[in-house]
Amino acid sequence: MKAFISYSHKDEKYLQKLEIHLAQIKRDNIIQSWTDNKILAGDNLSETINEELSTSDLFIALLSPEYIASNYCYEKEFQFALQMLEKKEIIIIPIVCEPCDWHNTPFKNLLALPKDGKPISEWANDNTAYMSINENLRKVAARNTELNINKSNTEFAVEKIGRNYKIQKEFDSIQKLEFVEKSFKEVVKYLSSYLDEITSLENVNVKILKQIETELKFIVVNRNMIKKEATIILEFDKEINSINQGGVAHFFGGVSDFQIRIKINNQSNGFALANDPYNLFWLSYGINMRGDSKPYTTKEIADTIFEDVLKQVGISFDE
Repeated sequence: MKAFISYSHKDEKYLQKLEIHLAQIKRDNIIQSWTDNKILAGDNLSETINEELSTSDLFIALLSPEYIASNYCYEKEFQFALQMLEKKEIIIIPIVCEPCDWHNTPFKNLLALPKDGKPISEWANDNTAYMSINENLRKVAARNTELNINKSNTEFAVEKIGRNYKIQKEFDSIQKLEFVEKSFKEVVKYLSSYLDEITSLENVNVKILKQIETELKFIVVNRNMIKKEATIILEFDKEINSINQGGVAHFFGGVSDFQIRIKINNQSNGFALANDPYNLFWLSYGINMRGDSKPYTTKEIADTIFEDVLKQVGISFDE
């Protein structure tokens, strides 16, 4: 389930602690969270938030006096979520961080967390409060999964036949270019989020050297070790070098309609655009890449790049 977390920036300490306690739930692929921290410079704030909220299953509101007073959190995000709730498109879960007048708002009709709606700030050990929140979020996710399974079974029983049909298609150069542009933007967005994470590490520095529509260049330095740094150039070429009429692109030789090229400390790798009779997708190529026939999503591309960057600078993380 995708959880949209709505909060006042003055309550960021509660958000950070919640994200820490959600780590195992995320690792179990039960819930994935989204906050406005993932919005990049140049993104349209309202459009991005509305898009993320409209595709979320949960609306988690971190309630406090600042949240109730916030024109944006309360008047826009929460009101949008209420409209979705009326259409049964989302589940709203209030989390009471500090004592506030939430009982006189529409939140009063919803079961608040932690247990009994007791504010996190009033718990002797706030870890216990977050555990109460985790337990309930797991129950909500399990219930939602069960409802979806039952709904699917009911629909199958009514419709009798539920085949998935695939229609073959051909892709012209404009469709491919639009797919590449969208993919590149998504990869940059994921990488920017990952780089934000490691800037909190001691003596690890990140600097964006260049960011334009077709190129991202940045450097990562681990000052804990001598000469542990990596310069990364990520780019794609908007020139249409060839038109592939034969289906899957011939990517091992570097010949493809479009490529996302990656250079890490002068070692070149990348991903080539390919297609079968049904879909466009990405395949890896190069020395450090997998060079397999597995299609890659934009998140998997960003993950692969990030893992190689971490290896170059001597950083690892727990799986």
